[in-house]
Amino acid sequence: MTGTVTDENGKPIENALVRTKYANEIRESKTDLDGKYTITGCEPKVSRIVCSAPGRARELHEVLIDQAMAPVNFTMPPGRNVRIRVLDENEKGVARSRIFFQGWRGAQFDYFEFDGVNEYTDDHGVWEWNEAPIDEFEADICRKNGMQMPYQLIKPRDEEYIFRPLRLLVVSGRVTDKATGELVKNFRCVHGGRNEPRRRIGENWELSDTYTSNDGNYRITRDRDVPAHMVRIEAAGYKVAVSRDIQSNEGNVEINFELTRAPDIAIAFKTPDDQPASEADVTIGLADDQIMTKNGEFTSQTYAVRLKTDKAGVLKMPFRDQPFEIYVLHPSGFALVRSADGALPEQLTLTAWASVSGTIYSGNKPAANVRIALYTNGGFMSELCRVSGGSQTKSDGNGMFVMPRVFPGTGRIGRNIVYMHDDGATEVTSTQQMPATLVAGETLTTEIGRGGRPIVGKFVLPPDFNRPVIWGKLRLELETDLPQPIPIGVDRDDPQAVAKWQQSKKGREFHAAIFDWQARKATLPTFEASVDRDGTFRIDNVTPGKFVLSEWSALREVQLSLTPRSFEVPEFEGDYNETPLDLGKIKLVPQ
Repeated sequence: MTGTVTDENGKPIENALVRTKYANEIRESKTDLDGKYTITGCEPKVSRIVCSAPGRARELHEVLIDQAMAPVNFTMPPGRNVRIRVLDENEKGVARSRIFFQGWRGAQFDYFEFDGVNEYTDDHGVWEWNEAPIDEFEADICRKNGMQMPYQLIKPRDEEYIFRPLRLLVVSGRVTDKATGELVKNFRCVHGGRNEPRRRIGENWELSDTYTSNDGNYRITRDRDVPAHMVRIEAAGYKVAVSRDIQSNEGNVEINFELTRAPDIAIAFKTPDDQPASEADVTIGLADDQIMTKNGEFTSQTYAVRLKTDKAGVLKMPFRDQPFEIYVLHPSGFALVRSADGALPEQLTLTAWASVSGTIYSGNKPAANVRIALYTNGGFMSELCRVSGGSQTKSDGNGMFVMPRVFPGTGRIGRNIVYMHDDGATEVTSTQQMPATLVAGETLTTEIGRGGRPIVGKFVLPPDFNRPVIWGKLRLELETDLPQPIPIGVDRDDPQAVAKWQQSKKGREFHAAIFDWQARKATLPTFEASVDRDGTFRIDNVTPGKFVLSEWSALREVQLSLTPRSFEVPEFEGDYNETPLDLGKIKLVPQ
């Protein structure tokens, strides 16, 4: 990557620092007497390029690195001034408070854009930057030994910014038995917050900071300003108790808990072959909790209470009034218990896992060491929590693979093409997505991508189209050309006529035809493909038949569209034909 750095009058700036970042590695260069720079070793992807120079406003360009790219030039006006004063509750400046940069020109902040900038206030609580960019940036104001004010928008101005972060919130108290008044000596203390800005969840319990108290007392410290803080106490033989909402400005506050006795919840889980489901992984899901599974196990992105059954397969947990769900994963199977369904069972047998084994091909050869993903409609279904999951594996050197712990249901299995948010696909490839019906306790044996022939083509931009296109973001889909039934004899703009028609014989026949069409589509393989940097693509292992080529959504970003392209793959001798069927140049059209 090359370019020139000049001032607002076009005069070259010497010794300007131009930097970019890839993973944890920095690529950088300084300009010469003519203001020119060269950075080598750049990755072919969308990159943030930052330029800084003494006395100049920091500048940034986001560009697609490419062999044929134009020079990346910077014009740097004089630096802008930002002055921040951090005060305590006595209007005294707080030294060593941190101005923690969080964002600038977009959400993808890599924490290198402001490298080299002092982030701490002086002895008087003042922080000043005379080389600030011309536009706003985002920072957290972190008072030393005090509260953190997140997501503050700051831009250059003559007026000084004054922030008054709160002192630390310290919540402490005793936990006693409501009936006897005696201390409850053993309990778990969990702290959390409510409706934190930019978080979609209603409650955010900090499970990683949970601790056990053995003396009947607790103490927590909070340093982040959120709309409300909460404390939850969990003790065996008692109902779970949750504090009132605690405001950030309460300072040192005492909140005592009086626990009400209640029998623990106890459920004995059995494996599908009637053995104790010992040491099964259990998650207790509350409203808005996030539950994530992969290959039949909870992932680190599961933000909910985690427990285990004992050696006898028994789960014990404190009783709670609020709605909850119990998620159970074990090598032999899985279970979901909802408190909303009524009385909890004393004993429950796990549902057995389904499993998948098979071989994946590319062209006419087994595809070695490729990622494979299974997407199904099976798994945990919840209206209380945010639940997601999937199954992934890699083929071996012979293209063979096994997925031993799969939720029963229907779905599709194929090569997993990974797409990055900014850069698109990590590889130029294609995959056949095979339909899969997964039955509890049974193994599905499948072959992916065997036979067929390759389909190739190239996308062409409209004349005079001058916006950059990141071809790697395109996600091509190839489906069997199976015409969808069309409703006949109804004015679709008249709701009353539509409602009447739906009850008629023609309406019932149409809905039956739609059902049959959907069922037929579910049995047919589909294909997916990524696109190379020059707009070319190749879809392997397409079998004879009529197909429709379309693109999911990436073209909308650049206001282009692909008219679905219909074509036919003719019959050929044998299972595989290595000669590509060339669709030629496919013109994209403006939206």
